[in-house]
Amino acid sequence: EVKEVKEVAAEPTKEVKARGLLKKILDEAGAKPFSEVMSEHKHRLHSIDATIAEAAALEEAQTSQATAAKKELDEATNEVRALEEKEQAMVKKLADVKAAKAKAGSAIDDAKKELQEAQR
Repeated sequence: EVKEVKEVAAEPTKEVKARGLLKKILDEAGAKPFSEVMSEHKHRLHSIDATIAEAAALEEAQTSQATAAKKELDEATNEVRALEEKEQAMVKKLADVKAAKAKAGSAIDDAKKELQEAQR
């Protein structure tokens, strides 16, 4: 029942608005012929339609740009991740090489000591 009351109450408001719009149009028309008033309003309507179409095209272009930018960002993010993984692998490899170098240096030092002791 409450919904029915709201719907009934909304209808007179629409009717009042329509009457107000009709009164406004008639007041603007004054003594102009009907065809001239209709022509003016059709021109306004076409202008509004063109503005709406332009806004829709702009929105579509912006959406397309946003999609392209997101795709580019995702690609860059993936590239950065791949480079980070490669960097981590290279850091590990460098640490392994340094450890091997230190071990080889230690082995050389041990061999030198043995050689010196053997020569005495």
